[in-house]
Amino acid sequence: MIRETQYLQVEEAVKDIMGANLKYEDLARELEKLIGDKYGSLSTDTNPAITNLAHWQEDDIRFLVKEYSGFSNDSIHLFHDALIRLEWDGVKEEVKRNLSEEMGALTNDVPHLELMRRGYKQELGVETEGVEYSTCTEALLTRMRRIFRSSNNAYLCGALLALEATATFEFKGVEKILRALKHKMDGGEIAANSVTGQYILGHVSDSPEGENPEDDHYAGMRSAIGSYISVEKNNDLVRGFVSVCTALNSWWENISIEVYSRKLDLAPSN
Repeated sequence: MIRETQYLQVEEAVKDIMGANLKYEDLARELEKLIGDKYGSLSTDTNPAITNLAHWQEDDIRFLVKEYSGFSNDSIHLFHDALIRLEWDGVKEEVKRNLSEEMGALTNDVPHLELMRRGYKQELGVETEGVEYSTCTEALLTRMRRIFRSSNNAYLCGALLALEATATFEFKGVEKILRALKHKMDGGEIAANSVTGQYILGHVSDSPEGENPEDDHYAGMRSAIGSYISVEKNNDLVRGFVSVCTALNSWWENISIEVYSRKLDLAPSN
């Protein structure tokens, strides 16, 4: 269920965080807590797309996968946009490390996006190239591009931190969506050695906590950013962080509504 009070609670929590003059380590912990406590769509247990999967048909889930692929396609460009504008060398190096993994450093030199495009098309019947996205997905992409093209390095680092802080839970949700689609198609499972399986393992795994690739990305980014953030820069960092979390949270809500509204588009065909 979508609750408008959720965003009022975020606003109040953000005011408290900004007024606390926290050291960076404490600030990062408060921002992590903000995701878990206030952003329901950024948790696999309460994300509306995940909780509604059982009620959706194959075409509904395929639409959802196609729409999310728009964000996946754009994500690597967001990192490049940030890299162009970053002036803090330690953060730039961490972004470069993450980009190298996206380009296939851990997947036999096959870029993650290529695994996604190939796996989605060949194994799940989802085309991700040359497609049109819904209005809410286009709005997300426009919003994220604007955020990651900021010249304010503290704000930009907040955005980067949020992107990595939400990545593991978000991709575990995406994994559930992909596996649900495969099951709807033929009752089967996504094998670990399939193209889509390799794509999933490039981001998350069933290893103990701390061994997911995305967890490592977040830890590295959090550490790198900490070398540059003083109390005076806290509020800009928080603004960047909250901008990304809010954009992603509202997109998951809106795309879930879009799935249902498409099901109720009963206009007769000509």
